[in-house]
Amino acid sequence: MSNRTHAKTHGGRERKREQFFKPARRNSNLLLWIVIAGLLGVGVYLAVSRLQSDPTTTTASAKTIQLASGASEVRIPLSEVNSGQAKFYEAALSNGKSARFFVLKTSDGNYRTALDACHVCFYAHKGYYQDGNDMVCRKCGRHFSVNSVGDGTSGCHPMGLHGTVDGNDLSIPTSELESGSQYF
Repeated sequence: MSNRTHAKTHGGRERKREQFFKPARRNSNLLLWIVIAGLLGVGVYLAVSRLQSDPTTTTASAKTIQLASGASEVRIPLSEVNSGQAKFYEAALSNGKSARFFVLKTSDGNYRTALDACHVCFYAHKGYYQDGNDMVCRKCGRHFSVNSVGDGTSGCHPMGLHGTVDGNDLSIPTSELESGSQYF
């Protein structure tokens, strides 16, 4: 083989190698940009999702009720709780503690009252939120029909309060809120 033939063959091999290696570099750069764009997309999604309201966070919109010293009951106007949506309250008790609770009128016309806590998940201080005809524990995610609110006595179930209709108001004994304040 002459030097000329060898140079042609050797030069041909180099060009052939360049054909295979250059596109690979372009493909790896393209893959790197796709990965970076994907990571940026995930980051934007996570940032935006944190800005949206999250029903699993603690009840922040509870209406505060300041009780007078020696008050024997909390009175809530029925007009505040007739919508079928749970209305959340926080009672500032005379013993210096507070108790969160909710009231709702169910489709069968009954008023349901319960502490915004249960015997199992209370330590998380998250309470419940309403999802249609269910109350949902913000800690464990269990669903309870609004028609069963107040019926459970243990476990992860809203702890019922004895609310009674008295004229145009719903009356809840302060003593029940005081005993329930241990969960808050």
